[in-house]
Amino acid sequence: MELHEDKIVTSANTFPLKNVFDVSYREMSEEYGCLYLHTSQGVFPYYTESTPAEFIDHFRNMR
Repeated sequence: MELHEDKIVTSANTFPLKNVFDVSYREMSEEYGCLYLHTSQGVFPYYTESTPAEFIDHFRNMR
């Protein structure tokens, strides 16, 4: 997942930032968690093995 000035790009989708309302994260176990993109098209879950705190901070600072 890549955060750009105007969009978030995933392996399957590209979301313009104007359509992304929030990004959240929930730890599911000690081994992985789920990052959620809250968009105008719905909520998209992405499983990750590392905490995306830096990604979320960058996203929120861009808004």
